[in-house]
Amino acid sequence: MIKNILSTALSLALVLPTGANVVLAQEVDAQAHSADRQAAAQERREAAKVATTEKREMARENMEAVRAEAKERVEAKKAELKERLQNIKDERKRQAVERINDGLAKLNDRFTQHLSSFLDKLVSVLDRIGERVQKASDRGLDVVAANTAIASAEAAIDAAKQTVANQAAMVYELVINTEDTLRSDIGMARQALHDDLMAAREAVKAAKQSVHDAAVAFGQLHNQEQEEQSDNGEASEPAE
Repeated sequence: MIKNILSTALSLALVLPTGANVVLAQEVDAQAHSADRQAAAQERREAAKVATTEKREMARENMEAVRAEAKERVEAKKAELKERLQNIKDERKRQAVERINDGLAKLNDRFTQHLSSFLDKLVSVLDRIGERVQKASDRGLDVVAANTAIASAEAAIDAAKQTVANQAAMVYELVINTEDTLRSDIGMARQALHDDLMAAREAVKAAKQSVHDAAVAFGQLHNQEQEEQSDNGEASEPAE
């Protein structure tokens, strides 16, 4: 692009008067500078995409490793529980306790998978917001507030991912004291799982709100651009 601009400028310089050549040279410099800025901005966007992709892949691999380790621990605890249940004479009660124990592990795995998938979607949404904010910056808009909101959202997502990963690593062991306390012992384990899952869910909700705040901040950039164009008497163009 810059080569074409310079070539055109040289050909015109042969027929234009000296003063016009100066103006033309200034215009060429401005266009070349603008092209350089656009190229640099594109490079920054591409580098950001690569970094985000690598970070997301690392988080995915970490989550898979945590889940695999948790499953191994669940199987080990299952064998231990089976031995402890030998003290309970009623076979039906023993089988019921084992089913409930399996159910707790499956519920934790299923719920944390759901939260992890939702966080991945939030990351994709935030990526798109970041790209549009960068384009707004390239157009000369003040994006400090928007970038601050994006940084806050990224921190909230990272915190939520860590909370979900910690929850996925949890193994809920049924501590059966006696046959008479089966119901209360099981109830305590269920309540512990429920409370922990709700805490992880709240962390994800906080991340969702932070992404929403980033989207609002980007929307304010659009309003800012409309106001500036209105002040300059220019026609309004929708933000990308």
